[in-house]
Amino acid sequence: MQLKNRSILILCIVLILFLGSLSSFSFPFFKQSNTIVLPDLTDLNETQNLPIGHNDYHSLIQVNCDTVKFVIESLERQQSYYRELTIDLFWNDSRISNASTSTILIWNDNEYSKTAVMTPDGTLQNYLNTIDTIYLWYGSDKNWFKYNNANDEVDIAQQIPTYEDIIKLDDASIVDANYQTKSGKPCIYVECFIDALQYTERYWVSVESGLLVYAETEYDGEITYRMQEKLVTTLEEDNTPFTLPDGTLLHSVVTFETEEKNNP
Repeated sequence: MQLKNRSILILCIVLILFLGSLSSFSFPFFKQSNTIVLPDLTDLNETQNLPIGHNDYHSLIQVNCDTVKFVIESLERQQSYYRELTIDLFWNDSRISNASTSTILIWNDNEYSKTAVMTPDGTLQNYLNTIDTIYLWYGSDKNWFKYNNANDEVDIAQQIPTYEDIIKLDDASIVDANYQTKSGKPCIYVECFIDALQYTERYWVSVESGLLVYAETEYDGEITYRMQEKLVTTLEEDNTPFTLPDGTLLHSVVTFETEEKNNP
């Protein structure tokens, strides 16, 4: 009888040890996995870094020099919008400070965009960018120039950097990256140093729109270039922006409400 009880006791001990070892191996498989999400930055003060931490099994993706290009490229972007920007250029000539400001208006609807650039001398440049063609005309002229749409020619001509410029940066040139607010908008901040030219570039990309909303260039301790977004809003259903000076309509804006009306 004692032998039988001893055998049962030994069996129970072995069973307990087995269950304990099984639970130690199986626990990670039942643990809830973390999900990468972008943070809510509405309460951040100007240029305040976001603390990285965990919240209800969700971890905020950390933005640093190694991850920032991936994070910016992964942002969801508005495809239909109207924006107003300003471009400021600063320079010194014989110890006299000079500055000039250009105003930029942008209508964008997927592959089509219209940009109106008011230069410091009052010249109005109109760029109409389609899938494969760029149309350029000045002021209210009825004639236009026509170019192939390649190599971001429109953005270069307008001196407007985009988030794609950040993606193209040499990894070694990025010296700082984090979450910040800029002009009241939650943003991803990137700073890089261009060694060959000895100047610093800074970019702020909106977390909400995925668009570049502020940029500046510094040389020898002085700001020489500044771009800032003044307004962004939903593009209204209006054919005017995508019309050539002779009245030729190249693209019509169709809003979500119109799509629902036509496809009930």
